[in-house]
Amino acid sequence: MKLLFLTEISPFPAFGGEKIRTAGLLNLFENLHLQTLAVIGNTAKNQIIPDYDNIKFRFFNYPRHSKGRWGEAFSIFFRDKSFKHLIEEIISDFQPDIAYIDYYFYGQYISQFRKHDIPVIYGTHNAQSKLFLQRPYCSFRNKVSNKVEYLIYAGHERLFYPQADALIAVSSPDIKFYNKFIPSSKLHKISNFVNEKDYFPYHVAKENKENYIIMTGNFSAYQNVAGLKWFLEKIWDDELASDTRLVISGQHSMEILQDINSDGCYKKVEALGMVDDIKPYLARARAAIVPLLHGSGTRLKCIEAMALKTQIVSTSKGAEGIDHDNSIVISDTPAGFKQGLYNIIEGKTDYTDKAYKSFINTYSLAPNMKIFENIIHTIYKKRV
Repeated sequence: MKLLFLTEISPFPAFGGEKIRTAGLLNLFENLHLQTLAVIGNTAKNQIIPDYDNIKFRFFNYPRHSKGRWGEAFSIFFRDKSFKHLIEEIISDFQPDIAYIDYYFYGQYISQFRKHDIPVIYGTHNAQSKLFLQRPYCSFRNKVSNKVEYLIYAGHERLFYPQADALIAVSSPDIKFYNKFIPSSKLHKISNFVNEKDYFPYHVAKENKENYIIMTGNFSAYQNVAGLKWFLEKIWDDELASDTRLVISGQHSMEILQDINSDGCYKKVEALGMVDDIKPYLARARAAIVPLLHGSGTRLKCIEAMALKTQIVSTSKGAEGIDHDNSIVISDTPAGFKQGLYNIIEGKTDYTDKAYKSFINTYSLAPNMKIFENIIHTIYKKRV
């Protein structure tokens, strides 16, 4: 089967949740032996593309970039001429059996494939429009702007997404959100996932864990910045700093920490910035924290910690959508969050084996390959 995969995300290197998600999908296609043409964004620098037997790549400057905030918002209802021409060229030359449009707001191109009788799978990374309502605001004008943006992007979802043959969501809450305007028969869940073979070599024996707490993420995203600020302001104090240290890692982590901690009031906190591979840092940590107050979907930072057998302490929002069998310590109060950390530091709490079992059953490669095979089977069964 020939699969055309369209995504503005370049997953090379796979830093951050959306890139890890995209890399996981490519891994899935490769292992299912689907003859795939992946048209990915070419905005990343120093891309080193792994060797794939079944995947070829094209690079394209996806049209939403460089349009500005409102230009981008209104452009999602119209088809870009260069992208439309590229699709027609690929349909003619590659002749895909199925198209997978992944991430962000490209639903306006679904009808272009339907015109050629090519079934379309639409992939989401979260309930994207909802994030505009969660975005922090500092004035009534900002609040109104957030609401207007939400209405624009929610309009795109409701107008175009039902045209797809199947829509993939990453969590049960997101399925519930999309079910308001898309039939259940078209909705499928493929959770965020990673290949367990990439994580097993980094496992650290429990007695060799180091005494630090880690938070990973893209700190250009307001969700991670707001979560870090909440943790530092409400939980991190001299008492905790005397017993452990806090490490943050990811895009813009150094800049954000410098901004938040310019007066040095938060002790024993360090930022690593972007590292070549976060897995060894996450594997050696005593605990991983996910103190998020906003967002949707499933957090790959949780899944990676589960895969590396590092105990997680999270808010309920941070662990939302994760089937973890009570292996994640969850608290939405500063006192409860802090006590959860102390229970781990003192050796009273360790649910990592249970978390790893949940990871293998739900968030590893094999179960999600089966789900995708069933989606393709369902689409073609309906069309016969």
